[in-house]
Amino acid sequence: MDWMNYLSQFSLAGNSGLDYAMALAWFVGLLILLKLFLVIIVARLKKLAQKTKTDFDDVLIDIFVHLKPPFYLLVALFFSVKTLIMPDIVNKVIDVLFIAIVIYEVIRAIEKIGNYLIKFYFAKQAEKDKEVDRHSQAMASIFMTIVKVVLWVVGVTVALANMGVNVTSVVASLGIGGIAIALALQNILSDLFSSFSLYLDKPFGVGDFIVVGDSKGTVEKIGMKTTRIRSIGGEQLIVS
Repeated sequence: MDWMNYLSQFSLAGNSGLDYAMALAWFVGLLILLKLFLVIIVARLKKLAQKTKTDFDDVLIDIFVHLKPPFYLLVALFFSVKTLIMPDIVNKVIDVLFIAIVIYEVIRAIEKIGNYLIKFYFAKQAEKDKEVDRHSQAMASIFMTIVKVVLWVVGVTVALANMGVNVTSVVASLGIGGIAIALALQNILSDLFSSFSLYLDKPFGVGDFIVVGDSKGTVEKIGMKTTRIRSIGGEQLIVS
């Protein structure tokens, strides 16, 4: 009790020594609880993975296993510091770091789940039609890139909004910039969306004999930007 009385009498920056001791106890306790919670969750998921045929649970295990140490530290620091009277600048910095690490981990988790679902879908499509396997891989790569870009744009926007930044002007600038980029790349984007249409609608496939304008031949490859056709005469025709 003597040391508790001593800590109660000690004061620094508006907090007693006992307040700092309690904040430290909260910090250490939360670190231990978070680590134990993750160990238990991972152990449960690994047991579940042994009983199921799907590999989706492996994705969940990977998400929890690869949580970075800064995540534990910042979460524990955030809640422990909230028990103290701190300058506004310190609270602001901790809030920004906490928001940033949480958004980063959430985006990373959604990205892993999204990548799994995209690969699963295109793998199923490739199983139905072996001829579109290479095209499926290209489509999956494009979709995963789009998912990543969208997630990070949304994540950065949410982070800025929580930091007190007026995101309306930022979003407006992104909209104007997006229009300018779309106009500059309209031919490439047109070919890209045409490739999506060919993959989804499947009007023809590799090995089909088709007629395109004055050209005709057998489809050899359906790429992201062009389709390659082998004409009757043996020449390879490249059609956008």
